[in-house]
Amino acid sequence: MTKYSVIVPVFNAEGRLKRCLDSVLGQAYKNWELLLIDDGSSDNSFSICFDYAKKDGRIRVFHQENSGPSVARNVGLEQATGDWICFVDSDDFISKDYLKEIDCAIRRNQELEMVFFGFHKLRSDGEILNTVILEDNNYKGVKLASYLSKKGVFGITWIKVFRRDKIGDTRFRRDLNLFEDEVFTCEVMQRCRETLVLKKALYNYV
Repeated sequence: MTKYSVIVPVFNAEGRLKRCLDSVLGQAYKNWELLLIDDGSSDNSFSICFDYAKKDGRIRVFHQENSGPSVARNVGLEQATGDWICFVDSDDFISKDYLKEIDCAIRRNQELEMVFFGFHKLRSDGEILNTVILEDNNYKGVKLASYLSKKGVFGITWIKVFRRDKIGDTRFRRDLNLFEDEVFTCEVMQRCRETLVLKKALYNYV
């Protein structure tokens, strides 16, 4: 059974963090681990993470001095044990069928190495502002990267999942304050021959 590692960098997110964590706990697909990396929060975020970890053994919590999301994601990558890597931001949340839909796609094509999907953009009160659905044009490599760039979503970590063995030793560059997501995606994507675009909105971006 495929295992998924969900990596969540956490920084001063106490107001929305529980909704994010509950969305992972409520997944229809159950074989996952949740890696919470507290990036030196000054609010109650770390305590919330710790409380959730006490309730569910699939949750692991790490703490670091404030170093930014790239370093936090790298900690998650070092600790991940899943077959696939997912990134979720702590103020966002995922649909109940997020992992189920991804896993169904992977089971249909076990050669897949990277999966992209759409998302809802929400206001802080939960109202959907718009929905971005990516078209499955059967693009690969440079054509797919170009299509996603034109849509303005190529570098976003949370609209894609990666097979862990394709990430290898690639990490987010801590010396970059801009476009570190694009660099990471480019490096990993060069190793991927089989990619898929799911025409479904599985993520909720607040």
